[in-house]
Amino acid sequence: MYGDIWVNSIKYNLGGETIRIEKNVVQLLNREILGDTQDMKLITTVVLGTLCMDYDSPEDYAHVRVIVLALGEARHFNWWRSEFLSTTGISYLSRLYPRGKFSSAIHAASRAALDLHDINIGRGNVYHLFRLPGIVEHTFNNMISTQAAELEKNYLPILNDRQSLMEKLSTFIQKKGIYKAGPVQVERQLAAGKMASAYSWAFENNQQIFPYFLL
Repeated sequence: MYGDIWVNSIKYNLGGETIRIEKNVVQLLNREILGDTQDMKLITTVVLGTLCMDYDSPEDYAHVRVIVLALGEARHFNWWRSEFLSTTGISYLSRLYPRGKFSSAIHAASRAALDLHDINIGRGNVYHLFRLPGIVEHTFNNMISTQAAELEKNYLPILNDRQSLMEKLSTFIQKKGIYKAGPVQVERQLAAGKMASAYSWAFENNQQIFPYFLL
């Protein structure tokens, strides 16, 4: 077995990174989760469900990631200088990846956002909107690829429309907050609503913010 029991949680080593999972959501104590694709998908679903707050879902996280990626690009708030998630960027990528242009744009823009967040937050046992632990991030990216058609339908028509993107982001906010620029710690769990709130505040106030959580 790959998990060591703690008092109130279980830790699993996935791809060299330790994940902490609450006991009441794990039913895999006696299973060898590594080396089996279905088991890795199952444990990733459990981990994502545990990291997300009760009112969030992995799909909410995917939507928030895409919206922040688009707003952070050069056309809008210029946090990173890429322009993959724009009509021009999508048009260019469609020549290279006609069937996967939108997911390719997400992954390419994510690299720029990842670098900026890592520089400002640091690495280690610290995670953020654009970097989840090891195998979880990998499987989450696969989930985005499988849902690319739906994401494209929702966002391609408004990629160049800053106000529409901001309005979309606001639909994921559970409660508005006031923040300070720079790195900001949110709960240990990944909360899409709090991430959306923090980034919305930053864009509205022309500040850069880097929400992160610990495991």
